[in-house]
Amino acid sequence: MRSISLILIGALGGCAPTGHFYETGSFVSRPRDACALSETAAGFAASLNQKVGQRDGPREPVSSVRELASVGPIIESRSQFDACRATLVFVNGQTQSGTISVLDRTAGTITQSSWQSDEALQKIEAEQRARNAEADRRAREQRIADRAIPIEKDALLFDSAPGSIVLIEKLVLFVRESGFSCASVSGARPALMSRGYVVTCNKFSYTYDIQDKGGNWMVTVR
Repeated sequence: MRSISLILIGALGGCAPTGHFYETGSFVSRPRDACALSETAAGFAASLNQKVGQRDGPREPVSSVRELASVGPIIESRSQFDACRATLVFVNGQTQSGTISVLDRTAGTITQSSWQSDEALQKIEAEQRARNAEADRRAREQRIADRAIPIEKDALLFDSAPGSIVLIEKLVLFVRESGFSCASVSGARPALMSRGYVVTCNKFSYTYDIQDKGGNWMVTVR
């Protein structure tokens, strides 16, 4: 008799509709996805109607919850899934798609949940992109400001042409990257006796020799 029961249950399991299965001892198929259970929809509708108009609640009273499906991998257990995709049908007949999250359960029944519509999520994502873009813009401006090399009013430069200023800025950046201080440029000129340059910084406080040593550029302080 036991063998016959097991065979019958196995046969039923094999004949269950796609996405469904027969629980042991039951002749009624149920969805494998616990989000798709009728009691899940009822629990969500009841709990969301307690939060109508709240930040994490629906905008209107909910008459039903449809098209429930797991957000990620399918979870069969009624007590383990945390969130479901869904479409809310409001009392006024309008619908809205989004995600419902489980906040609390009592004896396996959903008692508290939260709602985030796709429209609200898109708005949040757009605002985040705008904040990121603004942060990137400010960071770029700061990098430009950090790279800007103040040239002192009475600086002694070998040339004040734009191309020469760019070269001087590169020389100062090389001095800084080599670990030396150069907050402002007091003077800059080509080296007289070697291939390189001489840069003076911080109101003539520091003088640096930037020289080509066998193909390697080096900074030394006088």
